[in-house]
Amino acid sequence: GFALISSQVLDEPMASDHRPILVELRTAEKADKIFRTKPYLQNPIGNGMTVMLETTVPAYCWVEYGTDTTQLKRARTIVDGQVVCNNKLHKIHINDLIPGQKYYYRVCSQEMLLYQAYKKIFGNTARSEFSEFTLPATNADSFTAIVFNDLHQHTKTFRALCKQIQHINYDFVVFNGDCVDDPVDHEQATSFICELTEGVHSDRVPTFFMRGNHEIRNAYSIGLRDHYDYVGNKTYGSFNWGDTRIVMLDCGEDKTDDHWVYYDLNDFIHLFISQLGKIIQTVIHPMVIRFVFPTVQHNDTGIPPIERAVSPVPYVVVVVAQTDRIGIADFMVATHKESRYTVATHSFCQFTDKTGCLI
Repeated sequence: GFALISSQVLDEPMASDHRPILVELRTAEKADKIFRTKPYLQNPIGNGMTVMLETTVPAYCWVEYGTDTTQLKRARTIVDGQVVCNNKLHKIHINDLIPGQKYYYRVCSQEMLLYQAYKKIFGNTARSEFSEFTLPATNADSFTAIVFNDLHQHTKTFRALCKQIQHINYDFVVFNGDCVDDPVDHEQATSFICELTEGVHSDRVPTFFMRGNHEIRNAYSIGLRDHYDYVGNKTYGSFNWGDTRIVMLDCGEDKTDDHWVYYDLNDFIHLFISQLGKIIQTVIHPMVIRFVFPTVQHNDTGIPPIERAVSPVPYVVVVVAQTDRIGIADFMVATHKESRYTVATHSFCQFTDKTGCLI
């Protein structure tokens, strides 16, 4: 099929009596060429799951899902009463899922050849193969997570690491910063995100993308958030996985905001204050927690570490952050015994048990 985009008679005084006609047509893409990426799962929070993908052409996308493949429901993205379509990046959240239940799903993408006020023309429809996922049961007390960081778009390194985990049955994956680094443009970002999500089978296992300082750099750095469905629509957040509370921090850049290389285009001090004020309220653990971010730690602003008392509930807490520099996190547990851990790596991960003691 095709769509007539426009047509006009060109006004050429020097032409013959038969004036030239300029017609713009758009022909339909083949169904097997519509998907740019495989579906990848995001944001498995609040009894829901987000399915993301990219198409090669503007399309109308929806997800068909169910506890088996014969009786399927439909999910699509609706904002203010309108279906989000005629775009290439697609983000569809499935709601009201049952924890611990296995679901099957597939993505359907129908090309939109023409989108006008009073006329729409559709092309071919592509359907992905069925994939499956399972949300964690609310009483789950164990899980397996894979954490990558500092891949710096090194495909060979990533593929070698994937071989090491191919026999591990993991529940989710965290790309903990400096993975999609220094993004130049949409195509570069899409290519490596596709490499990452397909490498860890993200059509079946949800992934979390966290920022390192290198994701903050280059012309497409702001555009990266269009490729993800962040928890709470923030680059930081916290959520439950069974009986475990996962806290994800955004440590921003590795130098102070006033460094000349940022051209006065960064303001991470206020990001730190904002995220700590919100996250610490949801950590839900019997201890006082103090986080010292690397950038805050080495600046001269005089902003002190933020401390917040948290009420006790029975959760294990896991804190994950991409520090890039040596990071220090102080945990003062209920016994008021302070433990300080200096992490001389680019990645920080801290575990506490249900009593508030460091593991």
